[in-house]
Amino acid sequence: MMRCRHTGVTFPEVLVMTVIIALVTGVLLSLMIQTSRVYTRTSAHVEPQASLMLALKRMEREIRDGMFFVLNSTDSTVEIVLPLRETNGMNVITGTSLQEGNHVCFFLGKKVGGETAWSAVPDPLGDTIFRIEGAGFLQPLSSSYTNTQAKIIIEGVASTPMVPDPTDPTREIATTVFTYAPLDEEGFLMDETRLIRITLTVPLKEHTPSGIRTVNHTMQTSFSLRNLDIQRVEG
Repeated sequence: MMRCRHTGVTFPEVLVMTVIIALVTGVLLSLMIQTSRVYTRTSAHVEPQASLMLALKRMEREIRDGMFFVLNSTDSTVEIVLPLRETNGMNVITGTSLQEGNHVCFFLGKKVGGETAWSAVPDPLGDTIFRIEGAGFLQPLSSSYTNTQAKIIIEGVASTPMVPDPTDPTREIATTVFTYAPLDEEGFLMDETRLIRITLTVPLKEHTPSGIRTVNHTMQTSFSLRNLDIQRVEG
């Protein structure tokens, strides 16, 4: 029988070992490629989710501390009035009432300009949520704000967030960024309005074997004003 020189291993044995090595190598390469694909898909989804969570967290603290919503807030703009604070950060209370402090407004708009010198332009069809603050009423909004006046909360959001259709889970329907409750019979904010629901969607382009598709990453949460000015409401 034919034998390979120096090894004492027969040719059929070498052939079998070669086939086994090739099969194992193929399986390992397949696993590596599949793992890479899974990592690419999941890693692409991590950043939008983290951005959404951070944006909601940035808005949560101030909205929860708000005394009331400014009545001309809309589904793309929310303005709240914060309690007046002392230098030590404690709320100023006169009698049993909180005193009004600064106004804070979060609004949907467009970032116009470069990375260092840009302007925030309010736009209900925009893709960026900005924050501005002032000593008095901020609405109606100005035509634009400099990057020293406005702070970016999140970029790349959809102006009409997408949520699952309650009647058909396979479909998505559009909603608004800011939704308030309760509203009056005509759908406008009241003094008693104390709850806000914020819905944010980041669309992401995803490559699939059949082409490019858009995957929507949506987060939704509700905040209630903990410092709602009851005396103002009753008065």
